[in-house]
Amino acid sequence: SKALVEAVVENVPLMIFLKEATDLRFVIFNRAGEELLGYDRSALLGKSDLNFFPPEQAAFFMAKDREVLDGEADILDIPEEAIMTAKKGQRLLHTRKVCILGADGTTKYLLGISEDITERKKAEEALLEINRQLEEATVRANEMAAKAEMASVAKGEFLANMSHEIRTPMNGIVGMTDLLLDTGLNDEQRRYAEIVRDSGESLLGLINDILDFSKIEAKKLSLETLDFDLSGLLEDFIAAMALRAHDKKIELTCVSEPDVPMLLRGDPGRLRQILYNLVGNAIKFTDGGEVAIRVSLAEKNENDLLLRLSVRDTGIGIPKDKIGLLFGTFSQVDNSTTRQYGGSGLGLAISKQLAELMGGEIGMSSEEGKGSEFWFTARLGRQAEGAQAIRRPPADLRGVRVQKTVLPLALGERDRAEPAPRRIAARHAARERLNMFAGRNANILLAEDNIVNQKVAVAMLKRLGLPSVDTVIDGYEAIKALESIPYDLVLMDVQMPKLDGFETTRQIRDYESRVGNHEVPIIAMTANAMRGDRELCLNAGMNDYISKPVSPKALAEALGKWLPAL
Repeated sequence: SKALVEAVVENVPLMIFLKEATDLRFVIFNRAGEELLGYDRSALLGKSDLNFFPPEQAAFFMAKDREVLDGEADILDIPEEAIMTAKKGQRLLHTRKVCILGADGTTKYLLGISEDITERKKAEEALLEINRQLEEATVRANEMAAKAEMASVAKGEFLANMSHEIRTPMNGIVGMTDLLLDTGLNDEQRRYAEIVRDSGESLLGLINDILDFSKIEAKKLSLETLDFDLSGLLEDFIAAMALRAHDKKIELTCVSEPDVPMLLRGDPGRLRQILYNLVGNAIKFTDGGEVAIRVSLAEKNENDLLLRLSVRDTGIGIPKDKIGLLFGTFSQVDNSTTRQYGGSGLGLAISKQLAELMGGEIGMSSEEGKGSEFWFTARLGRQAEGAQAIRRPPADLRGVRVQKTVLPLALGERDRAEPAPRRIAARHAARERLNMFAGRNANILLAEDNIVNQKVAVAMLKRLGLPSVDTVIDGYEAIKALESIPYDLVLMDVQMPKLDGFETTRQIRDYESRVGNHEVPIIAMTANAMRGDRELCLNAGMNDYISKPVSPKALAEALGKWLPAL
C-alpha cells in the first residue's frame, strides 16, 4: 500500500529522493536526506541541485541524472562522490540512480538512493595508513633483524676467532708448564713454574666463562644428557678442591642425604661447573673456618628428580643491600679499586642461567660477617634399575680432618694421607699414566702449523711412551705423508694454512684419493671451542675432538680409545 511504502521510505537510514524526469526537481525527500543536507524538506521540494550546490557540482550531478534518463545506463552506480552539505560540511556519498516509468512506458521520475560513507572511508583510510605504517615497521624490523643476525654471526665469528687465537698460545703456556713441572726442578724453580701454571689456568677459566656467557646470551648453549654416577662426581670434585681449601686452612665437607639416588641422567659437566663456581667463591671469601656441601632431594618423581645442592661457608658474608647484584652479569659486591678479591663477575650469572637451563633455580642467604649459603636445584633423570652395578657411598662422604681440610673418601674408605704426600702421590700417578703407551710401536702423524704447539704435542706424546711422531704444517703435507707412510693415528689441527683440517680429513676419507689408509683414526686437536665445533669435526670425518689447551690426561684418554692395539 502507499502508506507502507511511505513509512519505509521515511524511516530507512539512507537518503532517498525522487526527481521529475523533465526538469530534475525534487518531488520526494525523506527524513534521512533532510538530516544529511541540513535543509527542511519544504525548502527542498520543487527545487533542483542548482539551488543547493555550487554550480560545477550541481552540473555534474544533473549530467549524471541525464545519463540515466537518456537510457545510457539502466542503473547508475556512483561509488564515491563528494558533496557539501549545510549541516555536516563535506561528505562522501555512494549513490545509485534509476529511472521510474509511468503507465504509458515513458520515464516519469528519477529515483536516487544515497548512503553516507564518509566515516567508513575515513576508517578505511586510517586502516590503510595503519597497514602502511605496519609494512614500514615490518621492513624496518626485518632490516634490524637482518642487521642483528649479521651482528650475531659477526659476534660468533669473533668469539670463535678469539677463542682460537687465545687458546693457541695458552696451549703452549699450559702444556709447556706441565711438561716443565715433570722435570727435575729445584724448589724455587718449581714454585715459579706452578705460579705460571696456576695463572694460565686462571686465564683459561676466564676465557671459558666469557665464551659460556656469550653462548648463553645468544641462546646457543645446549645441555648434554649422559648417564653418570653422582657419588663419583662428588668424590672427584672434592678431591680437586681439597688442596685449595687446605691452603686457606678451611674444612671442606660434603654430605649427601641417604635418599639421594646416585645413578642419574643429565649434564654432569654443567652440574660440576655450577658447583665449582659456588664452592670456589666460598673458598675465596672464607679465611679459615668451614665450607660445607650438602646434597638433598627437593622433589622426587618416578622418572626424574629435582636435586638440591647447597654450599654453606663461614666467610665474610654479603651486605643485604648488595645481594641483588650477585646474579647480574659483570657485577660484584665490591667494585672499588681497593677490593680484596678478584673475579670477572660472570660465575654466578652463568650459574643462574645453567641452573634454569637444567629446569632448576638458584638462590642464597647471607649474614654479613657470619657467612653465606648458596644453593641451586637441577632436574635430572634417573637411570633404569640395574643399568649398572650400584656404587653407593655412605650418607656422609666426609673423610678425616687433616689440618682442617677434609679429604674425600674413595669408594667409602677413609683417606688418611697427609695433604703434601697426597699431592706427591698424585704426581707419581700422573707420571705412571704418562708412560701408559710405553713399548707400543705406533706411528703418529701430527698436523699442526704452530711450532710451539708442535713441540708441546710431541713432548706429551713422548712422555706417554709414543716417541715415533712425524709433524707437518698443513693439510697438503699431511695427505702427502699419508700416501707413503702407514700411520696408526693422525692428530689434526683445524685451522691450518693452504688446506684446513676439515678439508684434509675429507680428502683422507675419500677413497678416490691416494692415501694408503682411508680409515686411519683422526683426532681433532684444535683451539676451536665454540658450540658446534665438535660436531663440525665429527661431520668432516674425524673420530674424536680435543680442545686446546690439551691436557695430558685428555690426550691419553683419546689415544687409548682410538690408537690400535699393537
